[in-house]
Amino acid sequence: MSSKVLMDLLRNYIWLWVIIGMIFVSVVISLIFLLINKCISRGGKHRISQLHRGFDINIESNKYQERNFKDDIPPLPPRTQFLTAG
Repeated sequence: MSSKVLMDLLRNYIWLWVIIGMIFVSVVISLIFLLINKCISRGGKHRISQLHRGFDINIESNKYQERNFKDDIPPLPPRTQFLTAG
């Protein structure tokens, strides 16, 4: 008899169980994302501290090399060529 009462309760309040299940799953997924975020941010701080310690980069290799663009770029086509294509 108690299993019949239990099944009646489940049938009558199925929407409540669905809502409770959705909230529970949402909380679990949120906790997983927070844990991943903490792990990623902790790893990022560790990498940044490594960069500050080993700042022996040769800046001479990053010099800007100017080019003469007037010789490299061909002239633009006239604007009227698209008007006469129709």
